[in-house]
Amino acid sequence: MSLDSQTLDSPFDLEKDKYIETPWSIIESYFKGQHLQRLVRHQLESYNNFVGYQINKTIEMFNPVHIASEQDYDAKLGKHALEIFITFENFHIYRPQIQENNGATKLMFPQEARLRNFTYACAMTVDINIKFVVRNGEGLENVQTFYKTLPKIHIGKLPIMLNSNICVLTQYKHVEHANTGECKFDAGGYFIINGSEKTVLGQERAAENKVYCFNVSKNNTKYTWQAEIKSVPDYKCISPKQINMMISSKNNGFGFPIYLQLPRVKQPIPLFIVFRALGVISDKDICEIIILNIESSKHEEMMKGLQASIIDANGYMNKDECIRYITSHVMYTPINMDKETGIKKKYDFTMDILNNDLFPHCNNAKQKLYFLGYMANRLLQANYNWVKQDDRDSYLNKRIDLTGALLNNLFRNYFNKLVKDMEKQIIKEINTGSWKSTDDYQNIINQTNIYKIIKSTTIENGIKRALSTGDFGIKHVNSNKVGVAQVLNRLTYVSSLSHARRISTPTDKSGKLIPPRKLHNTTWGFLCPAETPEGQSVGVVKNLSYMTHVTIHSNSMPIYEYIMPHIIDIQTLTPIEMFEKTKVFVNGAWIGITETPTELFKMLKEKKYKGIINVYAGIVFDYKMNEIRVCNDSGRITRPILRVKDKNILVTSSIISKLNKNELTWDDLLTDCKIKESVIEYIDPEEQAWSMIAMKPEELSQPADSDKIFKHTHCEIHPSTIFGVLASCIPFPEHNQSPRNTYQCAQAKQAMGMYVTNFDTRMDKTAYVLSNPARPLVDTRIMDMIHINKIPSGFNAVVAIMSHTGYNQEDSLLFNKGSIDRGLFQATILHTEKDEDKQKINGDEEIRCKPDPNKTKGMKFANYNKVNGRGVIPENTLVENRDVIISKITPIKENRNDHTKVIKYEDQSRIYRTDEETYVDKNYIDRNGDGYNFAKVRIRAVRKPVIGDKFSSRSGQKGTLGNLIPEQDMPFTRSGLKPDLILNPHAIPSRMTIAQLKETILGKTLIELGLFGDGTSFGELDVKTICQKLQEVGYESNGNEIMYDALTGEQMECTVFLGPVFYQRLKHMVSDKQHSRSIGPMVNLTRQPAEGRSRDGGLRFGEMERDCMISHGASRFTRGRMYDASDKYQVHVCKKCGLIASYNDQMHIHHCRTCDNRTDFAYVEIPYACKLLFQELITMNIAPRVMTNY
Repeated sequence: MSLDSQTLDSPFDLEKDKYIETPWSIIESYFKGQHLQRLVRHQLESYNNFVGYQINKTIEMFNPVHIASEQDYDAKLGKHALEIFITFENFHIYRPQIQENNGATKLMFPQEARLRNFTYACAMTVDINIKFVVRNGEGLENVQTFYKTLPKIHIGKLPIMLNSNICVLTQYKHVEHANTGECKFDAGGYFIINGSEKTVLGQERAAENKVYCFNVSKNNTKYTWQAEIKSVPDYKCISPKQINMMISSKNNGFGFPIYLQLPRVKQPIPLFIVFRALGVISDKDICEIIILNIESSKHEEMMKGLQASIIDANGYMNKDECIRYITSHVMYTPINMDKETGIKKKYDFTMDILNNDLFPHCNNAKQKLYFLGYMANRLLQANYNWVKQDDRDSYLNKRIDLTGALLNNLFRNYFNKLVKDMEKQIIKEINTGSWKSTDDYQNIINQTNIYKIIKSTTIENGIKRALSTGDFGIKHVNSNKVGVAQVLNRLTYVSSLSHARRISTPTDKSGKLIPPRKLHNTTWGFLCPAETPEGQSVGVVKNLSYMTHVTIHSNSMPIYEYIMPHIIDIQTLTPIEMFEKTKVFVNGAWIGITETPTELFKMLKEKKYKGIINVYAGIVFDYKMNEIRVCNDSGRITRPILRVKDKNILVTSSIISKLNKNELTWDDLLTDCKIKESVIEYIDPEEQAWSMIAMKPEELSQPADSDKIFKHTHCEIHPSTIFGVLASCIPFPEHNQSPRNTYQCAQAKQAMGMYVTNFDTRMDKTAYVLSNPARPLVDTRIMDMIHINKIPSGFNAVVAIMSHTGYNQEDSLLFNKGSIDRGLFQATILHTEKDEDKQKINGDEEIRCKPDPNKTKGMKFANYNKVNGRGVIPENTLVENRDVIISKITPIKENRNDHTKVIKYEDQSRIYRTDEETYVDKNYIDRNGDGYNFAKVRIRAVRKPVIGDKFSSRSGQKGTLGNLIPEQDMPFTRSGLKPDLILNPHAIPSRMTIAQLKETILGKTLIELGLFGDGTSFGELDVKTICQKLQEVGYESNGNEIMYDALTGEQMECTVFLGPVFYQRLKHMVSDKQHSRSIGPMVNLTRQPAEGRSRDGGLRFGEMERDCMISHGASRFTRGRMYDASDKYQVHVCKKCGLIASYNDQMHIHHCRTCDNRTDFAYVEIPYACKLLFQELITMNIAPRVMTNY
């Protein structure tokens, strides 16, 4: 609650209230009662659409599958003796089940899937309808038809997204979270694959069905300008077909001709040849289709631009010649057929390209022709610089592929593979099956061989592989779809939320391209401006703002139905009639023109406001290009915004009071069903570009003397909606320098808190739990709405900003040892060790027990005393370094039945290495999905902050613990208050984190008032108000305090700024990183010390360190580090040939095998790695010779 806001029940008055409660009532109605679903809404909606609608569509697309064997083909008659038609119907999804070893089945809950490493997935079945057409008799005239249905054929398992429509948790909504084992704050939106949680990142891509013009002369010598379009129809899902139109850079005497590059065609085809192949023959008609009015004087230049293209195609003057020309360039090689068939097939292939691959999003031939003309027109306009070239990075031209779309692509590809395999297998059955003996056609496909024909593992393994490796490309096709699925980040609660809302651009991260990484203006309100990683993926990985919605596929038929009566269909028009008329596009297809564009635009907008057409549709009247564009495709990014009419927002006080009383919900605000007219509209970036949006309702009413008059179309609900979930948790982010907010977004993901409420029952690899987290004094409205305050990750510490003792320079923090002893920032670290039984080839089970030293070989140098009979240490037992935590043995097969051998087993135990006091927290032994036993052991360590641990405030002020000061030595205020930590004043001026200072004085006021404060961005609370309030409650107005030095008892010379700040303890701790070694393990190959902390390795003294030592002239020291302390080695070298000789140490015999020398040798000290290099060079016929002077 903010200090100067009123309570919700007071009479509502916009002027007096100064825009404090209105927007929040609206935003709160969005999250009310379903804040978790809202946060991962895009994931759930996309997946539900995939399961409920797209899978069915995709399967229907393959119907019917026609199968005929080439063996019974009669070439003379052109008929097959047997044809099979297969249709897939009645697709069905079942509940997820666990099949135990003893044959029992039970319902699978996500928690069990996590613990037992299952994949949380459900079975999919289809009914297979088969139609056999049998021809026999004279001339195969006698036709018989048989029908057969195989019901409920299993086609694989589909991983389930948690909390989606087919998830068990949704069906058991009424069950308490304690009983399902889930965390009540868990939003879902991720999958469980082999026990690990995977989330799918939205993938950014270029929008389809849009013409883009680019100048390609920089990196292309052949062409200067290029127009491109990725075309895909919206009614069925096929891969997009890219069509490029280029202007050649070679002058053919009349100018620069235009070429068209089609899919499945080897080289670009001259533009006019394509027009003639489509049936427009005369040059004049073609020019008219491109320019619409060739008489107009302003189009003279365009006509000149087409001259070269006319000349280019003048050798091919009719349709057949042009089709023949294209046929000669298609990518088609006839295999196993005679010449005539080959020519016919190739011609069919060409016609298929022209019909299906050229602008498949256009519904009829006329639309295709005019669209081709439109594309050429756009290209010429860009060429003459009449219009600007398109911006690849603009969000007008971007779409986001969500989980559903990505899975649908996978499903389509693997289902296609399944159908192809099925065809092959059935042809095999037809040719070699046992049915022939009885001529029982019905028996070709039966219950026994159906699973040989339809392999249920194809789809299952394909999708599982994609989700577990994150590689969504199809095998053997090099695609940059790597890292699409990632292991859900479970460090803190907000890091999991943020991970589910992440958007990635599939580009090469190491690329030096700068423009794609910049914050583009068109992303205002859609993507968070602060939350992006630092380093190589900056600007490539982004996050959705907290009110953003990504559209899913929806039916466009209603839009066509409402538009068609109000426009002139393109099929009935001549080019001259279209000249200077407004073009109408729906999903990128040019469907006609309109005489009354403003009326049509208003009518469509009205329909959208009423919810008659999709409320997420984008409707734009582009009066510069004179086009009306309606977009309804999936993957557009949209956000809600207040509508404005007659310089007023349409929200009234009665609507607000109804929202507060729960009489209206968020969805009621989008249409006019329950209110007079809709008050909120969802707009996409393209609509935003053609709107005038006010930041606050006050901006709508301009003063009369204002020289600028804006016609506002919309108003922001609240400016803070531009931030994502993480940046919304920063108090007063508008008072920080931009990178500080970005840093805080990165720190918040690493803060310790309570990452889930059920951490006690989970077995995560590593988990950090803060022992006593506290709700921040200064929070934001969003934190309240999405209940982050109930599961916080930090503590309100009293911070003094001062220099003291010098141990807090360079971002160090001084801590009060007394506070830490009382439990400040104490945390529990949980670490899980997992041990799975591998299946041995000889089939011997591994046994978990305490090994008998007399019967077991290979026992480790470790302490076996703590393990019990089950092979694990009992819970709450102290575990020290080199204790065995999981002991298991495998039987030695050869010795099993041999009574002479005592040793029957081999030791396979797991040793735990630690430097701290740890306890076994929990043991979990069970069987996994493959029926093997496994054990998970969770180990607990309690850590207090020590010197070197990392902390951070919410303004990106990170620092390490520099020293612990005993409580009696801490400086204190006149009331005896001692700060918890002391921050160096140098951290403030250059970083300009004013938000932290504002948070401090507000927090100080709040403690006296017993309230929580509102630190929402762009709020109304200014520093002056806080200072006044602070003075009222009895403090100095700027938050400064007189302090006394505890060491001398004297008053300090100047006052100290002191107050509470919310600090976070981060996961980077010294005890995880400290490392040193003297002697230790070596690498066998080079005989140098190993590398890395986990291998107890050495610290590398590298080339640059060597250079420094040489520059100091410290030759002995250099030799000591690089030779004596690393890989010391000696060789004997033959003085005649300079190669390494053989040497017998005991008998002191030398022999050089190269030149048979036995007397003349030198003793040389070289590093072992150097000797190895010499030997490896010798294998390549290069002889490094060592020449000595003595």
